[in-house]
Amino acid sequence: MPDGIIMESEGAIVEIVPRLGGALTAFDLKRGQERLPILRRWTGEWENPRAFASSPMVPWFNRISN
Repeated sequence: MPDGIIMESEGAIVEIVPRLGGALTAFDLKRGQERLPILRRWTGEWENPRAFASSPMVPWFNRISN
């Protein structure tokens, strides 16, 4: 992920790509040296939002009635 951002805490690692709308490309829990994937990882093959681990829903993903 050449243009991505990796955010890491004591218990998790999250990877995002800002140029693609802040798409979440990986979310892993850490257990010692091991990374346990929570969401499927983005392969980098496509930039289709359905290929990401999660897509941003900002400000809203679907219509809001009333």
